[in-house]
Amino acid sequence: LLCRFAAAVGGAHAQPSLWAWFSRADGGCSALVEAWRAHPELHAAGALLPLVGHFGAGHLTPLVLNVLPRHLTKPAAFYGFLLELMPMVGASEMKEELREGEGLERMLERAAQSASGGSADSAARGLALDFLASLWMIYPHELQAIRIGADPTTVVAASRAADEESSPVDTDDGPLNGVSSVLHELKRACRDADFEIQLTAHAALFRLLNHFATTDSYAAPILFKVLAFSLIENHHEPILRNFLSRNMQLALAMQPRIPVGVLLKPLVKQATLYGYNNTDFDFFVVLAKHERLGLRHALLMLQFLGKVCLNDAL
Repeated sequence: LLCRFAAAVGGAHAQPSLWAWFSRADGGCSALVEAWRAHPELHAAGALLPLVGHFGAGHLTPLVLNVLPRHLTKPAAFYGFLLELMPMVGASEMKEELREGEGLERMLERAAQSASGGSADSAARGLALDFLASLWMIYPHELQAIRIGADPTTVVAASRAADEESSPVDTDDGPLNGVSSVLHELKRACRDADFEIQLTAHAALFRLLNHFATTDSYAAPILFKVLAFSLIENHHEPILRNFLSRNMQLALAMQPRIPVGVLLKPLVKQATLYGYNNTDFDFFVVLAKHERLGLRHALLMLQFLGKVCLNDAL
């Protein structure tokens, strides 16, 4: 009913009045947030967030940067709300609003600050990482154009200093672009002391890989190499390694164009030096069936598996 009312009134050029009511302290946004908190069953039904499109049309940047933080003071609730809102933004005309001005850059910086730690708890950090991944999926080219200032006091510059590897996306000595800052945060979270943050970061990277691989994006091989390196690096962490292995198998099964040779050689070397388990053989089956498996890497895998058959009864 409210959506139909807003559409009718907005059509009568009363959008400024709708926004004035929606954005005030005791207005429509406050009621929307309270309903969002109290009725989680309405989230999946999509009955609440369309109100944002009707009452906040043309004002997405001030809504996200000023109005929502006033009602959602806890970072976990704030990013949880945004994660539900962004798919609707990405599929509507509201997507264009954040491209104008500094709205997208400020959202990126705020999420990067939350993801990097600070005063945010583990739940908020995980949601902030997911939000950064969502921004990259919705605004891949716009994030490339954003130049994060090189001020060393900013969190993104601190993230760059903490990362020993240079970014494969942004390799110059100047300020980071938005894509590089997101990738830095995700890579750093993959090595976080909090295991839940590690899982969240890796899951976000796999989601990005599956998204960009279907569009032949420049980002797909970069993300694949990050995940392949993490799989090799975490050989001695059985729980995380199993998580990475299973997700990598799913990614390879869904993406026939991924170059599996990048992963096969270090995987065989590590299994030769440090041993293997049944999960590894499930992985080798997926690799053997992959259409991008070249002859040289197929022979390498065949040689390794032949040795296993001869020397290990399993």
